[in-house]
Amino acid sequence: MRTYNLEEAAKLLCMSPSTLRAKAKSGEIRASKPAKCWVFREEDLIAYLDAKADLVAANAISPVVELCQSIDVAVPTGFASQRQMASEYANRLGLTTSGRRRNSTIG
Repeated sequence: MRTYNLEEAAKLLCMSPSTLRAKAKSGEIRASKPAKCWVFREEDLIAYLDAKADLVAANAISPVVELCQSIDVAVPTGFASQRQMASEYANRLGLTTSGRRRNSTIG
């Protein structure tokens, strides 16, 4: 039985050590912490990968249908700036906006 430390296991699973640590703490991935370091068994890591592969295959065969789906909703994406995004929101909501912002001083 081969064991891995946090960094080795994270590399094997192609995820960051912090993500793996969180999954181990939550019990999503089986691990032990005999002292201050996480220890992962190779069998448990392979079982996790197999479970993920089975889930992906199951979703490819029968995709999950979301219960609350919105219809006829356009989501604006890819705005170059915050100003462009704010302008688009204002247009869609029918808000009136002034042109360019003016500097103000308090004196």
